Amino acid sequence: MKIKTIALKILIILSLCSSVKSQDIRLMTYNIRYANESDFPHVWEVRNPLILAQIHDFKPDIAGFQEVLHRQLIDLENGMKNYQRIGVGRDDGATAGEYAPLFINTERFKILDNGVFWLSENPEKVSVGWDAALPRIATWATLYDHVSNENYLVINTHFDHVGKQARLNSIQLIVDFLKKPEYSNHHAVLMGDLNTGPEEEPYEYLKNHQLLIDPYFDALHRKGPADTFNDFKYESKEDRIDYIFLDRKLKALKYEVLMEMHNGILPSDHWPVMVIARKR
Repeated sequence: MKIKTIALKILIILSLCSSVKSQDIRLMTYNIRYANESDFPHVWEVRNPLILAQIHDFKPDIAGFQEVLHRQLIDLENGMKNYQRIGVGRDDGATAGEYAPLFINTERFKILDNGVFWLSENPEKVSVGWDAALPRIATWATLYDHVSNENYLVINTHFDHVGKQARLNSIQLIVDFLKKPEYSNHHAVLMGDLNTGPEEEPYEYLKNHQLLIDPYFDALHRKGPADTFNDFKYESKEDRIDYIFLDRKLKALKYEVLMEMHNGILPSDHWPVMVIARKR
């Protein structure tokens, strides 16, 4: 009888641990570098399987990518089963130019609503904002989590690399979007390449509004370098420009910047950022 009681207690503990673990949400942001033949030997045809291998190893529930051309988007879709893609090309609102797509694991989430807006004075249409060099876009989705029975608002974006004012106005636009009353009961996640360091004004603006936290500082465990941009060089550049931000009701269990090189080939000129989070 005593042995049966002990065995029952072990089963209960294992069941509880499994239940808690299932609440974890796995997030990834990855600037995959647009397909550019002048990047030889780091051409897309060589890098694509390396990136897909990283995705399959981490198994994100939600992934946001940047600098994705349409043919790269098709390769990602073909390699990522059980995911639904959200997003459009920034140059025409269809297939032209770079995407900043979200990939949602449909075994975990139901997509409730989604859309895009341009980072400009005219966010509802294709446009270049302020002092930006190029059109820039944000892709968003509201999701229902079948595991936690809660809703999420997720935004993936890529800020301009030239326009200083554009980057500041872009984060202001996104903060206004996050503060919409209809999303007040949603967990919020912001991810992407902000082309902004932690010491710069857009980061400070987001920090001061206290809507989201940076798991780089908050995570229980942190792994990898501080920098996220590598310029196809396997070395630290102290350029941290890729982020995943979480609302204050989510706790980061792990934050990792993954440095990998395969036979001298880097999967991208950015390292992927990965976060495992859980409701506090």
